[in-house]
Amino acid sequence: MKEIYSTLVTYDHREQKLSPGLAYAWNYDNNEKKWTFYLRKSVMFHRGEIFTAADVKFTFEYLLTVGKHTSITPLLDDLLKVEINDEHTISFYFKEQNLFFPRVLTSFHCSVLHHSYKKHNLPNGTGPFRVMEHTKHFIRLVAFDSYFRERPLIDSIDIWMQKSNDAPNNASTLEIGEKQQKSVIHKQKLEGSRFLLFNQTKNGYQSNSYFRLCIKHLINPSHLVNELKGNRRIPATSFLTPYSKKVNSDSQHLDIAENYLQKSHYAGEIIKLYYFNLNEGYESACWIQKEAKKIGLNISLTPISHDNHETISNSDFVLLSVILDRDVEVGLYTLFKSDHSFIRNFFHDETKKIIDTELAFMKLKKNKMKEYLISYKLKKS
Repeated sequence: MKEIYSTLVTYDHREQKLSPGLAYAWNYDNNEKKWTFYLRKSVMFHRGEIFTAADVKFTFEYLLTVGKHTSITPLLDDLLKVEINDEHTISFYFKEQNLFFPRVLTSFHCSVLHHSYKKHNLPNGTGPFRVMEHTKHFIRLVAFDSYFRERPLIDSIDIWMQKSNDAPNNASTLEIGEKQQKSVIHKQKLEGSRFLLFNQTKNGYQSNSYFRLCIKHLINPSHLVNELKGNRRIPATSFLTPYSKKVNSDSQHLDIAENYLQKSHYAGEIIKLYYFNLNEGYESACWIQKEAKKIGLNISLTPISHDNHETISNSDFVLLSVILDRDVEVGLYTLFKSDHSFIRNFFHDETKKIIDTELAFMKLKKNKMKEYLISYKLKKS
């Protein structure tokens, strides 16, 4: 998305600071609760149209209406209106003070569309690459010579979404020179983890605190990682790797888990664990099922597919995985705020209110979410 489209503001995750995108400058008026963005001139869309404030206004009105089913929309719930000042100046008005808004704009969900956008057309962005061809399993990107920043060094990119013998241009039979490497593997580390989520919207043992403590002592992340290996890097005790590295999760207490299970008055019923059958989810689910049997806990496994998302509400708990955006703070914000997040859908209303109250404080901070999370964690401890 970020190769095809552009956002008003970008986020440098290495420097942890905001940088200009389609907007070269911006400011905030606290009295009016208004953010104003000053747009670059002569920026061109891939089809030749010139970028103006009208495209920004269209994009965000689209997000709030037609595009309301995207995960970013809840982060814009206090946006009152978008007002064009002139062709290259636009203002956003809010119900409450919101200093975090520029960070939200860095999300690819806020990629600026042309005002004539139609869902079924080829993408028409202002990014470094334009889409030349797009089918179900194949995308061809070509460098956009009129890109408003430095033109890409790579002229074109072919992307296959799955293994196929129908590679365009006979790519599978291209001759490789003697000095040319057969392949180059680029490994990219992204913040993410696999985790268990109790279903608070359903009555059952998962609402029993003793049962939840049983699961906490039953599942040992270190044992799981060491036994299953695969693409599992480190035991996770947080969504964020730096925090997970600080916590020792080597101890497993089956005797304590069994004691908590008895206190929960568990009587041998089947506990339903749903999982996504991707990213090695099945192996992890089987490992949990095996450990549970050691203390007499019966767990059934049900894979989640594209066809049975509706029945996921029948689960007692769910094995999920998440990979956050490069701006992990915005990723976490979206994860807890969006109604399209599996996490939020499994919280009862009281929990949602608590989360929303804490997230409201985030809007009072420009780009210090990590510090806030640490201080909040210490406060709650």
